[in-house]
Amino acid sequence: MAGFFSSPLLVFSSAILLRVVLLFYGLWQDANSPLKYTDIDYFVFTDAARFIAYGHSPYDRETYRYTPLLAWLLLPTSWSTTWFSFGKVLFAVGDIIAGWLIVLVLRNEKKMSTERALKFASIWLLNPMVATISTRGSSEGLLGVMVVAMLWAVMRRKIVLAGVLLGLGVHFKIYPFIYAPSIIWWLDDEHVTTSWVSKQEERGGSMGHIKKFCNGSRITLTVTSLVTFVALNCLMYSIYGFPFLQHTYLHHITRIDHRHNFSPYNTLLYLSSASPTDSPVHFESLAFLPQLFLSAVALPLLLAKKDLPSTMLAQTFAFVSFNKVCTSQYFLWYLIFVPFYLPTSSLLQKPLLGLTVAALWVASQGLWLQQGFQLEFNGISTFIPGLWLSSLLFFSVNAWILGITTQAPTHHVELPALVDLRCTAVLELATTFHTPLVSHFPERKVMLTAPVPVGRHITIMDLSALPDDFFVTSSQFTKNAYRDEYPSISPSSPALSQKGKIVIVTGASQGLGRHAFAASFAKAKASALVLVARNAKELEATAAEMRELNPDIKVQTHAIDIRSEEDIKALYVSIKKEFGTADVLINNAGSGKSALPIKEVDPKDFWYDFEVNVKGTLLMTQEFLKLVGESKPATIINITSAAGIMIIPNTSSYSLSKLLQIQIQRFVGVENPNISAVALHPGSVMTGITKPAFVKFSLDTHALAGGAALWLATEKAKFMNGRYMGANWSVDDLMEREKEIVDGGLLQEELKGSFGKSQFER
Repeated sequence: MAGFFSSPLLVFSSAILLRVVLLFYGLWQDANSPLKYTDIDYFVFTDAARFIAYGHSPYDRETYRYTPLLAWLLLPTSWSTTWFSFGKVLFAVGDIIAGWLIVLVLRNEKKMSTERALKFASIWLLNPMVATISTRGSSEGLLGVMVVAMLWAVMRRKIVLAGVLLGLGVHFKIYPFIYAPSIIWWLDDEHVTTSWVSKQEERGGSMGHIKKFCNGSRITLTVTSLVTFVALNCLMYSIYGFPFLQHTYLHHITRIDHRHNFSPYNTLLYLSSASPTDSPVHFESLAFLPQLFLSAVALPLLLAKKDLPSTMLAQTFAFVSFNKVCTSQYFLWYLIFVPFYLPTSSLLQKPLLGLTVAALWVASQGLWLQQGFQLEFNGISTFIPGLWLSSLLFFSVNAWILGITTQAPTHHVELPALVDLRCTAVLELATTFHTPLVSHFPERKVMLTAPVPVGRHITIMDLSALPDDFFVTSSQFTKNAYRDEYPSISPSSPALSQKGKIVIVTGASQGLGRHAFAASFAKAKASALVLVARNAKELEATAAEMRELNPDIKVQTHAIDIRSEEDIKALYVSIKKEFGTADVLINNAGSGKSALPIKEVDPKDFWYDFEVNVKGTLLMTQEFLKLVGESKPATIINITSAAGIMIIPNTSSYSLSKLLQIQIQRFVGVENPNISAVALHPGSVMTGITKPAFVKFSLDTHALAGGAALWLATEKAKFMNGRYMGANWSVDDLMEREKEIVDGGLLQEELKGSFGKSQFER
């Protein structure tokens, strides 16, 4: 399955094939079954197109409630019966294009690898529900293209294009107007740089804040979207007159559709349609008030600046759930945003919750459909109580899901909520991180945009208040930062090929060792893997996975304790006998057993972390150097942690041992000219030793760490010898700054201060 998602050709071919099969199946069902496959709305669309072809108005076709643009697009269906399915093909193509745009956004904006992006995009591309709705003749696929293209344009700061697409989308289907507040709110100075307000003007009171809010991007989006929307409406009104306004817009305020309607308003609409009233106030006309408050006001203000795509999902979900008319086609409006929300959602972090959500959503929908079938096909009146109760149940489930989508995952914090980001004592990286550090306090928020001075305390009183990318951005050394694999560190890149190399990985039975380093080197065509850990059963499982990833690879497994000198010596005897040498050593095995203040920690637990993290690294490194010799080029990568350069209370043994790991590789690099030794912080990845307080930050992927290690094992990364690297940092940016890093002695620990007797003798 991993191979399937690594190929865009396979995924998109499968998506196209699924729709082709459904299109031909639909033709067969329409010809042979009393229950037709083609949606009744498609007949409405094509009839309207036929009216236009004969010089009439599309609104001469009763129940046509859409923009004339849709009928214009379907004009070929009026040419002959052969062309009748043209619209279905067009809508299915829209599905595919929307899926391609989803992949673009996930790769470019979410910094995902192609493989991972395709997995999440397949929620749309390979979803039978999506494919069925489009091939039955629903136009939602076209709307999906407009909406995702608009999101892509906004994220790429193509504001004029985004405005045009927003205006077109609202003209086409009305509801995309709810995205305007979110996009405008998102387009602040943090995301765009078009503000012309000086700091003095900003401090000048309300007028300064108003001018700051009305930045160039917001004005451009507003103007272009309004111009597009008004221009299209004026054009259609000039051709079709008031019927265009009535059927395209005004009808939706007073519509009382009560068939095929999942909404809890369903029964009320049925009663209203059966008992017309002369009252000037119709309840169904007021139903949009809570709907619009949630989707167009509350959710944008609360969520948009945190994550625009996820906010758009929540908005659409609220709009559809609270809409007085809710049909299956409308579900596609929010399903298209699921690939953007799901990767970092609690639905994946808590599989039981995710499965429960999916099961209840499907089950409550199925219960309604059973009642609807009795009504529509068997003529049994199920409005009360069956249809009404099932509508309420489905609405309740949707309301619960909406609550989940609007909340970030929460976790029990066992560690005291106090972190000091000052580098350890007087040891710190000889560089300054030029990105904003944000400290959240219960009573205020402080933004430090200047480089952090040496020795300055940055304290965080409440970890739960921090954004999930805090530890990525606060330690960002390169202009670009990533949380997932990207092309320059992809195992499929010929520049990162490990062909012919023998790679040793410790801690390979689980976590990073298994899913990041072993997997990435296997994908990069390493000739052999030597997998080391204590759990023999899991090691064999890892070996089996590696052989699936690379059938040509040789795999050795060694269930040993890296704290044992005898075990390590025996390991290298076996390696020498089988392979003669080795090329890469990844010291990944780690321990974080101690989690108490120094005055309370058990010395045995404290020292255990040093036994694994320091002694284990030392023993593996010693024997590796002896095996390689003094002339063969080789690479040692010590998997360390940013904790090694921070003061994080209650993690002293882990942090100090990781600091020593960082320093060990400096000695190795100086003493062995043929060896490139680097300390790699793998990012914030969920592992077996992740503390509960840091779970919410652990969103980096295994592929990111694995790809960074691949790059470090190449000739291009030799300048990183003896240095520290964060997996989130862009390797392209690092290479651009090679001279600065080497000449400036950056990314190495050193004592800061002015030293020497001469400074006092001036």
